[in-house]
Amino acid sequence: MSHEEGDFRIATLSVVDADGSAGDGTTTAVLTVIRPDGTTTQPTVTPSDGGATHTAAAYEFTAAGEWVERWVVTGKGAGKQRTTLLVAPDPAAALTGMRVYATTTDYATYLLAAPPAGARRALAAASREVDRMLLTAIYDVDDDGLPTDADVAEAMKLATCAQAEYAKLTGDANLVGAGAITQVGLGSLSYTRAKAGVGVDGNPRWAQAAWDLLQQAGLTGHPVGEPGWIY
Repeated sequence: MSHEEGDFRIATLSVVDADGSAGDGTTTAVLTVIRPDGTTTQPTVTPSDGGATHTAAAYEFTAAGEWVERWVVTGKGAGKQRTTLLVAPDPAAALTGMRVYATTTDYATYLLAAPPAGARRALAAASREVDRMLLTAIYDVDDDGLPTDADVAEAMKLATCAQAEYAKLTGDANLVGAGAITQVGLGSLSYTRAKAGVGVDGNPRWAQAAWDLLQQAGLTGHPVGEPGWIY
């Protein structure tokens, strides 16, 4: 089961003794929740079914990262149990303060389909790549750094969608360079990147479609077909 920052969780423990019998009135369970920063909380635990089941009060995942639930049981069925829970960032809050040139609605319209999971983060990563493509471009922006010209904004929006889709198809949706690795090894640990090239087989970092859209808007300053791939 996946979890995201801001979700609430109700932890439940079923207690069974070594002989297979359920916990009873002597059974006590304490839950300690360890947050990603190492701090802890202990939700109130309520027994039911004569001590066979223990249910904790709901708690909130207040941060992304690794959370740990640690149960300690005393009395009948005494023992310990630990569960690790992996929590993803809030997909909306993760983009605070970042320039993103397309929304998930724009992305769905571009794909003519529902956007994939993680679309906000993929669009944020693609927007950073569009910024790299336009590193020396000159265009008018507002106080947030977003383009004010409608044609420029449209080109950057579509280029962002094209880049996000390309990155997903090449297996590197968040643009960490994974799509460019063609060989790995264990032991002394080595990896090999794909050779640079203009074309799908070379797995260039930038989508040709994204570059073409920006070029057609007069933003790149390069002749047609020279996207200047970066690795």
